[in-house]
Amino acid sequence: MPKCPKCETVVAKTARACPNCGAKFRTQAAAPADEDLQDDLDEFDEDPPVRGAKKGKRKKSTQSSMTVVLIVLASLGVVTVCLCGPLMIALLLPAVQQAREAARRTQGMNNLKQIGLAAHNCHEMYNKFPPRGVGILGGPRGMDLEPNMVPQAFFTDLLPYMDQASLYNQIQRDKVWSDPANQPAFATVIPTYLHPSSPAAHTNPQGYAVANFATNGRAISDTSTLAFRDITDGMSNTMMAGTVGDGFKAWGDPTNHRDPSLGFGGGPQAFGSPNKQVTTILMFDGSVRIISQDLSPDIYRKIGDPRDGQVVGDF
Repeated sequence: MPKCPKCETVVAKTARACPNCGAKFRTQAAAPADEDLQDDLDEFDEDPPVRGAKKGKRKKSTQSSMTVVLIVLASLGVVTVCLCGPLMIALLLPAVQQAREAARRTQGMNNLKQIGLAAHNCHEMYNKFPPRGVGILGGPRGMDLEPNMVPQAFFTDLLPYMDQASLYNQIQRDKVWSDPANQPAFATVIPTYLHPSSPAAHTNPQGYAVANFATNGRAISDTSTLAFRDITDGMSNTMMAGTVGDGFKAWGDPTNHRDPSLGFGGGPQAFGSPNKQVTTILMFDGSVRIISQDLSPDIYRKIGDPRDGQVVGDF
């Protein structure tokens, strides 16, 4: 119970003045209000945990919702990849194949350019294109062979000019190319004599390494060859060699030549392409051209003959 601050008389809580000394109370009357306020504060203090608990539940609920959304999005992503992945691969595959074929065609052209460069270096040494020792068209037989040496193939005589001098020195030139003593040398695969698009094996059933190129038999063969002066139609208008699509012969075989007048559509006697699309040919000036298999037969004959006197024109 409250007491009067002057006379220590016990007074009621609601009294505004002391009944003994008459002292008036100013703060006493406010006490109930303060207590009520304290009670209100106590009630207010009890609210935060409850409100906090509600916020915690709400936060957990939000996190659960986000987790569900992420799971759904991840599932949709997996389904999209599974459905669209094969379609994207199917769309990209042709482009990848075309790019690879273009790279193989470029490599084939580079190989022919190396062959042309080697042929020109050989001409600089012997004043004619290989093979060595065979007759020059319209001129005397070549005198560039040592005694007892046997004429070899066009691609054999190119070896010293293609960083293959060690292999060339292994060949016994006093024996024909197919002699068993020359088997190890002519079984060696020469990457420059291959076309990357060719699906055929690099060696034939006899164990000899093959070439995917052949010479123009009307200019360079096992019985004749040319010098610069013999190509009266112009070296840029006369074919030296080209790709073949089948019937591959060993690079050491002197008969590895074909007739351009038979066309460029493939076959055992004609030029063709390993990929059955276009044919790559090497001209005597060292340039390389890609021609269609549907080229006019008249052009075939003109670019094959080194001195027919006919203008080839654009092709």
